[in-house]
Amino acid sequence: MTSTVFAKIQMRRGTAAEWSAANPILAEGEFAFEIDTGITKVGDGASDYATLPAYATYSQMLAAQEAIEAGQAQLATFNSQLTAAQNAATTSVAKASEAFVSAGNAKGSEDASEVSASQAAQSAIDAAASAVQAASSETNAAGSEQAAAASQAASLSSEQAAAQSEANAAASQGTASAAAAVVQPLAEEIEVIATNIGTVQDAAGPLTNIQTAMLEMATAFVNSQTRYVSAVAFS
Repeated sequence: MTSTVFAKIQMRRGTAAEWSAANPILAEGEFAFEIDTGITKVGDGASDYATLPAYATYSQMLAAQEAIEAGQAQLATFNSQLTAAQNAATTSVAKASEAFVSAGNAKGSEDASEVSASQAAQSAIDAAASAVQAASSETNAAGSEQAAAASQAASLSSEQAAAQSEANAAASQGTASAAAAVVQPLAEEIEVIATNIGTVQDAAGPLTNIQTAMLEMATAFVNSQTRYVSAVAFS
């Protein structure tokens, strides 16, 4: 005859703090239950309570699943916000880059304008320098022409001086010829004077001879002066 035995099985139980304080080693297959957390552990006969794995109840697993799903939803929201922020940052960086490029291009245009202005100023300076050089060349040419004119004038003066010297020589020759023409007729008077000078110088000669010689000399001198004046006046 079969009989039915009714038995009441109770698991070892306690709060999480009590289990943590006791930290027993459960026998193999022995259950332990935390009444305040709903966690269940099964002993292996060797590990203490703290190192045994914990088993949650169904409601706890549902709650954990709900928490996981809520976390996933929050993560998706965060990812959406992060993507939006990244897109906004990318747009801002692109706009900043465009502004920077535009500013760089504007600055490059200003620099190019300044370079063009500088080149134009340099060209003007070079043109002015060329004009100054041209004026200097013209001045040098004018100076050369003046020097050539001065040389020609000096040459002309030399020619005039030579001509004057030739004229003076001719005049001197004419004067010498005229003097020769005057002296030639006076040869007799000169001879008389020369003869009588010897008598005058001879202090032993008679006084009458000296007076006669002096009178002849005076007459010869007067005659020579008259002839000279006549020769010069009618030459």
